[in-house]
Amino acid sequence: MARSADGLAAFVEGLPDGQRHNGFYWAINTAVHDGLPESEVAKVEQAGLKVGLDEAYVKRTTKDAREGDPA
Repeated sequence: MARSADGLAAFVEGLPDGQRHNGFYWAINTAVHDGLPESEVAKVEQAGLKVGLDEAYVKRTTKDAREGDPA
């Protein structure tokens, strides 16, 4: 079932400290594996940055999701 990028981004933005890495990992993998367009995947990435995740972590996790590798 495809989820919306807006919903995934809202999920990430609502995560409390201590759950942001795991939650972002799930959300970005879901976005990529659901085949959302790049512009939509970027919304989830931006949400990760907005909640304070490191840019390198966000980019690496997205890359790993695209390659099918566990982050």
